[in-house]
Amino acid sequence: MAGPVASSEGTAVPRNARTLWVRRGAVKHAEPRSGQAYTRIRVEGDPFHGRSRLGYSRHGYKRFSSEWWTHLSATSGTHAMNVLQVTFQDLVGQRFNGYRLHRSLVERGHDSEMLVVSKRSKDPRVHSYSRLGEIFERGLYALERVSSLQGLLSPFALSFPGRQCFRKADLVHWQLIYPHYISTPLIPFLSRLRPTVWTLHDPWPTTGHCVHPVECQRWMTGCGKCPDLRRNFTIWFDTTAMTWKAKRHAYHNSPLTLIVASPWMKRRVAASPLLASLPCHLIPFGLDLEVWRMRDREACRARRGIEPGAKSRSSRPAG
Repeated sequence: MAGPVASSEGTAVPRNARTLWVRRGAVKHAEPRSGQAYTRIRVEGDPFHGRSRLGYSRHGYKRFSSEWWTHLSATSGTHAMNVLQVTFQDLVGQRFNGYRLHRSLVERGHDSEMLVVSKRSKDPRVHSYSRLGEIFERGLYALERVSSLQGLLSPFALSFPGRQCFRKADLVHWQLIYPHYISTPLIPFLSRLRPTVWTLHDPWPTTGHCVHPVECQRWMTGCGKCPDLRRNFTIWFDTTAMTWKAKRHAYHNSPLTLIVASPWMKRRVAASPLLASLPCHLIPFGLDLEVWRMRDREACRARRGIEPGAKSRSSRPAG
């Protein structure tokens, strides 16, 4: 592409125009979608430093500062997405809580940001609440535990629609959001504002209060008469049937897409009366191949003193 086709309001755009993506002083172009007979221009950030906004319509371009075109170069590229990762913390558990995924998206040219309660990194694309947010979160956790209204009281997510990172997102990706980051009653509201996917890290969304029901099968029939209220996340009174019903109402009225990382979790979702009706995709957590690599399994077991055929178990620290 030789250059911009027009710089004034109302100028027609040729039918063979490409889609332009203006980002960091460069134009990325791609073929227009079927039926589009105009060029689309999108500004990420404000490369015009407030002097003019660049937009598009079927009738032509809006006016912009033409001097900036001298700094733009046409380069091949793909459609860049605005993705918002919503999770509790950024660095703690970063391999699976969305932070490494966020960094990978940025490296590939996408506009990725994170919204967290507890920020530990210095990443400017990670947004958190004020310093009082963590203190408030601890108090809220204690209140939900004492009242046994698990996942029903949190007001954190009420601020999402007012945040720029949420409003501009093409896709919102929920990670570790429970039990008190995004309250259950707000799930239908939030998931209708932006296309939303939810990665399930454990069976908590399928139960009335616990993270892992282990041998208990009450999650299949509505919970209630819970045999172990102290199981994480602990509650004082048996509100499990009420919480289970609240989750069912929220999930059944939400246009969510679910993601799981293991076949076991996918089977659990398929068996859940709460989640079985939602689309669910199996996407295992990735590994950094610059750090991890394939080795001979038996040789590794021998090096660690593990006998052939013996079962092994691993664990990780909470932080």
